[in-house]
Amino acid sequence: MRIVLIGPVRTKSHYGGVASFVEGLAEGFLQQGQDVFILSDYTDKEYTSEGVPVRAYGKKRERISPFYSPRMLRELKALKPDWIISSLHYAKINKEAKKFCRVMTFLHGFPSTVNLLKFLLIRSFSRSYAAHSHQIVTNSSLSQMVNRDILRVHTDAYVPLGIDKVSLAYFRTQRDRPKKKQVLFAGRIIPFKRVDQIIRGFLASSLGRMGYELVIVGSGRAEPRVRPLGEGQANIRFMGRLDARELWDCYLDAEIFISLSAHEPFGIVFVEALAGGCKVLAPQTGGHLDILKHFPESSILTDPYSVSAIAGDLDKVQALPLADRAVSLDRIQRGFTYENTASLLLKGMN
Repeated sequence: MRIVLIGPVRTKSHYGGVASFVEGLAEGFLQQGQDVFILSDYTDKEYTSEGVPVRAYGKKRERISPFYSPRMLRELKALKPDWIISSLHYAKINKEAKKFCRVMTFLHGFPSTVNLLKFLLIRSFSRSYAAHSHQIVTNSSLSQMVNRDILRVHTDAYVPLGIDKVSLAYFRTQRDRPKKKQVLFAGRIIPFKRVDQIIRGFLASSLGRMGYELVIVGSGRAEPRVRPLGEGQANIRFMGRLDARELWDCYLDAEIFISLSAHEPFGIVFVEALAGGCKVLAPQTGGHLDILKHFPESSILTDPYSVSAIAGDLDKVQALPLADRAVSLDRIQRGFTYENTASLLLKGMN
């Protein structure tokens, strides 16, 4: 069966979560013995690291638009897919693609913007893309509930995402690396990630007095507002944006991972942190609960709106024993890899 994933890919200038999803899932299908291609608006490579062919219908990353380009349709037809999997604005091709192949739309979450017009536009496009799909899949029970019950966007199932083969292998080879007294955040520095609350909670906890440091990896529009909170603090470091291997090393070094987005659609960073042997502090709500329920010995949930709760729970998670990394990695291998994601999706395709 030929499967074409339509979406962004990682390039020298772009390393987004959906690009990682597209490449990781394509490689998962390849491991499942499928004939798989990626069709993207722009690429600077012919193959992914695991050998999935990448085709581009443009010479630069396209602007978000509800209209597909004729070349996008021509390139897709030339690949002669049995199934396509589209997401984000790339799903604008669904209506035409449905005339010659099966269509799956993958919803990566739900609109959470406070801008009413933007919210309504996203909901409208999601409904339109879903209407021209044979199957609609999302990534967590939270995403499925919000899409079905609140936004009235039909979804057939939710399928957990995972980490790719290369990162999992790296975490296995490094599983005996000793931990440092570090608390790690990794992600975009934007308002709903609540990096400001992370800093306040860390400073109010006992960890600073115990010799721990807070390491913040990432960048984003809230950074100018967040950075001053850590100024003058020798135990708070902003690392900026790192490449994949550097980020894996951060997970392996850190003892505790913290992220406080209360409506995270899935939260792949939690899988990566657990693979790196971190203990986890996470919000009481979010799609990441589908992950953390499998790792109760390594995680604590907190109130992301309360600095005192965050501080107290940081102290509690510090007191947890480090998990057996071999056991955690085996658990991730069984439930949170892209090969597993591809296997679950294939059951719905066949």
